[in-house]
Amino acid sequence: MKDGIVQKPRPHQRRVVALMRRLGVEPASVLATNGIFLESKNVAALRPYGPIWGRHWGVHRKLLSIVGPEWIICLGAGKTDSAYALINQKIQVVGAVEEVPGTGGPAARMYRGLLAQGEEGGDREVSVLAVPHPSRWDPVEVADRMLTKLGWPAQDSGDP
Repeated sequence: MKDGIVQKPRPHQRRVVALMRRLGVEPASVLATNGIFLESKNVAALRPYGPIWGRHWGVHRKLLSIVGPEWIICLGAGKTDSAYALINQKIQVVGAVEEVPGTGGPAARMYRGLLAQGEEGGDREVSVLAVPHPSRWDPVEVADRMLTKLGWPAQDSGDP
């Protein structure tokens, strides 16, 4: 809403809603946050990410300990400069990392991992799904191929 007027969802928002519905969850029931709580018109201004991510990780760890998610969905699946690259610094991979190549865009990646909850409790097993960032790519198609590879039933994405 801007100036009391409901705005039409942007492509990024529509793609995230479609992705959540493909995963079988209602978007309004999902805790969503940026990995780094800073805004910049130039991503290079935030580099290197390590020190910033280190300062912000405590907030994420606390939220994750409260919510107790089964899944962490990373919007951005690159091996560097992405939500996936950041979360990989904090989660110990258990087993293999599954990968499905993108069609005209980045791959999707998925793995099971151990999330150390620190003072909030012991390690918690979670699934991590990383998809191409929805501001540039439609992640539903590659996520769908990943889920099909893993034996998930097909679902209507409910794309608005």
